[in-house]
Amino acid sequence: MGESERRGLAVRQAEPADREEMMDVLGRAFAGPDGRQSDFWTIHPQLFTDERMGDHLLCVEDRRIVGCVGLYPYDVRVRGLLMRAAGLGQVGTLPEHRGRGVMSTLLRAACEQADAQQYAFVWLGGDRLRYGRYGWATGGARMRFGFRKRYLPDPPPESAVRPLDAAGDSGLLMRYAAADTDTVVAVERELAPVLSAEGAGGWVLRESLVAYRRGVTNVYLGYGQPDEVLALLAHHLRWVVAREEGHEGISVECPVAPSTLMDVCVRNYEGVSLVPSGMFRTGPLARFLKVACRVAQPQVEAGSGRVALCNAETGETATVVCRDGELSVEQGGGDAFALNRRDLSEVCFGLCPLDVLLPGLPAGSFLRRVLPLPVYWSRFFGV
Repeated sequence: MGESERRGLAVRQAEPADREEMMDVLGRAFAGPDGRQSDFWTIHPQLFTDERMGDHLLCVEDRRIVGCVGLYPYDVRVRGLLMRAAGLGQVGTLPEHRGRGVMSTLLRAACEQADAQQYAFVWLGGDRLRYGRYGWATGGARMRFGFRKRYLPDPPPESAVRPLDAAGDSGLLMRYAAADTDTVVAVERELAPVLSAEGAGGWVLRESLVAYRRGVTNVYLGYGQPDEVLALLAHHLRWVVAREEGHEGISVECPVAPSTLMDVCVRNYEGVSLVPSGMFRTGPLARFLKVACRVAQPQVEAGSGRVALCNAETGETATVVCRDGELSVEQGGGDAFALNRRDLSEVCFGLCPLDVLLPGLPAGSFLRRVLPLPVYWSRFFGV
């Protein structure tokens, strides 16, 4: 009998019939200091449809839901290469059940499910100390540009700009997003709910658009003609300053990859920072390394060598091989760097030098062009 069973806890998949009770659990779990409950219907409406309810795990006691977590499968593109991954979110426990191992029970179950599904990785936004215990490490990369009025042109006439329409403009946005090389891939049926979520919206000027989410000062998307995208940023700043007392600027987030929005930002920003994209947990080692090698192959034209990595928690060992510039992955291998899952995730996604966790790795090793994987978690489309 497992520890969770001894505590009277069981884990099962959610069903549509669980929705109302689960939403109540989340509302209570994330209530503010004043007791006001968060309304997850307005924050993430796309995650609680009948199609997505089965992507939640529930911790139950005597048939009552005491905690939940979402594990949401998505396609993700990294440098144009498509891979299957998942976002983890909505980790909530009823206040009166905290300290009983509900969260640890759910996270262990979610990790087992993610590995069984062979996801390349699972991402989330959260506390490093808490989630590091289960294999997540801070990593990926995003660029965040800041703008104030003096760094932008005069905005266009308000009559020339219209609000982004959640239903009417979803097709236009999908066509633009289909060309993104680094993104969580938008799910068409979820796009209108995402655009209608609390703190989400955007603007359209002719065939160009920008979109914000998770707060009106955070712009995540910009497509179309560069001069029109720039004009829309100026319009958005004008709108934010008039609407939100105390705000004098906006931020634009981009993957570290060429795009219209990146081009506009580079030419006009006031300030910029390069920061992690989120927290990431590598999937089964050999499968993940094969994905990373496919992403890196265009940047590797020559060289030979072998580097073996071992997941010290599972015993899985895989060797990354380079033969005259051709990358491959083999199961097993000797003289491996043995690391726990969190440290493997740091190697695979982190911003720290590989030498910190792979001491003795040659300065010219081909592995430095394979890892870390430059993944970008788009906070607009992702959970």
